[in-house]
Amino acid sequence: MGNAKALLSEGRFEDARRLLNHVLANQARVPMAPSLREEIDYLIPLTYYEQGRSIALEEDQ
Repeated sequence: MGNAKALLSEGRFEDARRLLNHVLANQARVPMAPSLREEIDYLIPLTYYEQGRSIALEEDQ
């Protein structure tokens, strides 16, 4: 999770999503706590929001 959050803070939204989706795809092999799943379910949409926001800010300039 820390890596995905770092990527998000660096503006690397697609990389963060890719990492989070990889974690979700492997949850059958590695049991995941419900709180971790909730955090991922929050972070993935956040990456889309932040990416859209950054694009909008660039277009305003």
